[in-house]
Amino acid sequence: MKIPHSGGVDRMLKQAVGEIRAVRRLLNQQSAKLLSRSAYEAASATIALARSVEEFQLKIEGMRREWRALKGIRRDASNSKDSATPQWKFYPLILKTLLKMGGQATPKALERELEPLIASLLKEGDSILLAGGRPRWKAQFRRARIPMMEQGFLEQTPGKWTITSEGRRLASLPEDTS
Repeated sequence: MKIPHSGGVDRMLKQAVGEIRAVRRLLNQQSAKLLSRSAYEAASATIALARSVEEFQLKIEGMRREWRALKGIRRDASNSKDSATPQWKFYPLILKTLLKMGGQATPKALERELEPLIASLLKEGDSILLAGGRPRWKAQFRRARIPMMEQGFLEQTPGKWTITSEGRRLASLPEDTS
């Protein structure tokens, strides 16, 4: 059974750890300043406080690990990014599909066309559901747009993915060289 809003709890715990790290950094900086001014007692007190904050951070990290185990999200081999298809592997299929669609499509329409074609490309980690309930491959597909524009394969067209002449060239290459 899925725990409702479990992703929000996980994000909040992660954010808390980040905020606590920032506090520790500030305390360390403050201790260094106090030491440089020969204020040893104040520096010692600040260092003790930083240690207490570190212990608290470890407790929060433990709570996050416990929460992730409870909700079934663990960073193991089946959920690691190593078991997911690299984003660049999507490029040729995206470009070939765009060509078949006339060179331009909305992200939603392109995703619908890609879904049945992409199965052979996907690895185990690509089907894992992310916080929003979307499979990892769909997030990777959506994020591919910016690097593809930067590399000259797509034009920047509001609300549409539009292939460029360089994108057409890449899409026309045989599978093994693209």
